[in-house]
Amino acid sequence: MIKLGLAVVLAADACTIGTVKIENPVEQVKHTVKRAAGTEECTPQQLWPYTFSAEDEYWFGRNVADRLLAPYVPAKIYEPDSPQAIYLNEVGNVVAAASAAQRDDGGGYHNDLPRKFPARARLDDTADRPLPIRGYHFILVKDPQPVALGLPGGFVIVSDGLVARTTDEDQLAGVLAHELGHVTRGHGIVAIEKMLCGRRDSVFAQASQNLHATKIGGGLALNLPLDKAIELFDQGVNYFQDIITTKGYPAAYEGEADAYGTRYLAGASYSALALADLLNHVDKDPAFKPTDDEHERPASRATKVTKLVTDEKLQPGHSPYEADRTKRFGVAFPPQPASTPAAQVKTKS
Repeated sequence: MIKLGLAVVLAADACTIGTVKIENPVEQVKHTVKRAAGTEECTPQQLWPYTFSAEDEYWFGRNVADRLLAPYVPAKIYEPDSPQAIYLNEVGNVVAAASAAQRDDGGGYHNDLPRKFPARARLDDTADRPLPIRGYHFILVKDPQPVALGLPGGFVIVSDGLVARTTDEDQLAGVLAHELGHVTRGHGIVAIEKMLCGRRDSVFAQASQNLHATKIGGGLALNLPLDKAIELFDQGVNYFQDIITTKGYPAAYEGEADAYGTRYLAGASYSALALADLLNHVDKDPAFKPTDDEHERPASRATKVTKLVTDEKLQPGHSPYEADRTKRFGVAFPPQPASTPAAQVKTKS
């Protein structure tokens, strides 16, 4: 009899329990299961409570960076005052200034400001992320594998193995511009916000009944006890670290980072084609071969970047400062004896 009653309730389009009416209970059960598994996309309105502030994003990115850098500490990280690290930060900050000048904080599901660049397509209905509260941190590590990671909060990790695959400063700037595209568009932090929102049912099921308002850093307001909030934060760090080190950003995000990075290059007076040149240059390198069917070959991405440069008439096509920059690049990173790169990629940009 109980089973029959349950079946009747679930088969109904709506039912009433006490004074509460539940619309389409079968679908609600399905949504609850999907949310608990983190497999259901949240609506923009549902995402809003999970939005990270700039301060939250900084601490989140710092935690991720600490974990990703742990295998390199201390001997495999270039000292901040080394010529190579200083040079990397100089180039990175030039590109960062161009990205800041092009920041579009308009539009989005919780923003009434007009868009600064309405013609630029955006994958997520969100404004560009706020500028990192403590600036950008460009960290150079010793690794023969090509590593480039743009993390939330303005942390960018680059390996000397990737630098060795660039031919000049413009191409190095292209690497950094691409990673800043990930940071500015919030690819990492938006993924975490979606994960937290998608799993909200399971999170609240674990919460104690004595809930109180908690903030991590100052913006992520969750109705959770402090220990649960910290646990949730840690889950997000683990999730992001696992995704970024195994699969990398989704192909669509890589394409958006290519587009935004190319615009930053032009804005910094680097060659607008520098990223396309680099992608074509590494296309046959086995370390850049896609490991799944979703991600494109570098040459295919280069074709799209070149089309963007043409369509948007981005200048300069080739920078008038290219020769000087190439010379400066050679001083910071002298050519090394040729070696055969390993075929397996450790991380993805």
